[in-house]
Amino acid sequence: MENKSHALAAGASVLAMLALFDWIGRMADTRQPCIAGVRTSSPEAVTGLQPQASVRYKGR
Repeated sequence: MENKSHALAAGASVLAMLALFDWIGRMADTRQPCIAGVRTSSPEAVTGLQPQASVRYKGR
């Protein structure tokens, strides 16, 4: 009977970990893009930008 209880605990642990990984994976898929309409200014000239062009911050 002791072997079955260890197998049950191991199986429950594996299922809990799989559920956790699934939840984390779903959270990563629901990331929202940056808020549109954010305005920034710089006292220096910035080259290479065009009006209405999309800008990535830190590669995102």
